[in-house]
Amino acid sequence: MKILISWLAFNNDFLDGEVYDDGPTYSFHQRFFNHDEHIILSSANSDDTRLQLLVNKLKKDFPDHVIIEKYMDIKSVIDLKEIYGKIEDLLLSHADEDITVFISPGTPTMQVAWYLSHMNLGLKTKLVQTVSQQKAKKVGAELIEIDIEKSSIPTGVIIKEKRAAAKENTD
Repeated sequence: MKILISWLAFNNDFLDGEVYDDGPTYSFHQRFFNHDEHIILSSANSDDTRLQLLVNKLKKDFPDHVIIEKYMDIKSVIDLKEIYGKIEDLLLSHADEDITVFISPGTPTMQVAWYLSHMNLGLKTKLVQTVSQQKAKKVGAELIEIDIEKSSIPTGVIIKEKRAAAKENTD
C-alpha cells in the first residue's frame, strides 16, 4: 500500500478562511496524488475546524482519494522531542507500507522530525516537497524528492574517521 502522510498547513492551506486551491495540500491532490490513502495530521487533540474544512473539500473534489485525519495532540509545534516521538510511533505503525512524507506543510521543527525519522527508522520512506507553480517555472520542477543517501554507519563514526584522517595529513 502507498501512503502519503503530511501535516495540515495551518496557514498555507487556506485563504480568507476557505481552502486555498493553490495551497500545498490541495495542489498535491490536483497534480501528484497517486497513493492509496493520505493521512493528514493535525497538531490539535481533536476538533480542528481547519482540518475538517480541508478534508471535506478534498473528499468532495477528489472522491476517489482516501483521506484520513489524525489528531496528534502536540502541545508545542516547536518541541522536536515530542513531535519526533509521535510521528515515530505513527510511521512504525505503517512499517510494511511504502510511505511518502510530504514535508512542505508544517513547522521547520516538524520537517526536521520527518528527516530524522527517515534517516533513523529504516523504513520505506520517501521525503517530497512541492514548489508553487510560479517558482516551478524558474526551477523546472513542482514536486521534488529529497534524495538523501542513507548509511548503515553512524554519522559520528564517519565524522571521527574524517577528523583522524585530516589530522594524519597535517602531521
